[in-house]
Amino acid sequence: MNTLKQFIILICASLLSLNLLALIDYRSLAEIALSEASQRTKCISVAIVSTDGQLSYFERQDCAFLGSVKTSIQKAESANAFHRPTSDFVKALKDGKLGIIGVNGVLALEGGVPITINGNFMGAIGIGGATSIEDEEIAKAALQKWDGKNNNSSKN
Repeated sequence: MNTLKQFIILICASLLSLNLLALIDYRSLAEIALSEASQRTKCISVAIVSTDGQLSYFERQDCAFLGSVKTSIQKAESANAFHRPTSDFVKALKDGKLGIIGVNGVLALEGGVPITINGNFMGAIGIGGATSIEDEEIAKAALQKWDGKNNNSSKN
């Protein structure tokens, strides 16, 4: 029986260390992003994708333009696929690395940012609706506030 208890404790500890995000986590992060946008009087769409690239949460403010739907999703997908902010692709283009345009899945618009928890990659958030630079600022501010609220160690 002692071995069974140890096994169960080991399994529980392993599951806890995975830092799986639930719908409540996605909703919480999106609410913070929407609040951040409202404080800046911006209208946005928020997309969050899991590590497998699947759209896990999406929300669009009524005032956000329709084009923000696809751009927020694409920004999240691009940041997720390459484990880096989409602003890195913008910088690469500005540095003359035009080959980046031909890489499938790259979107060179600011606003897509990876989500990390305790150093583990957990997906990405994409914001669309403001200027691209503002989109990225909102995403990073939301992650920082969400991180502090949840006492995680995201470094975006």
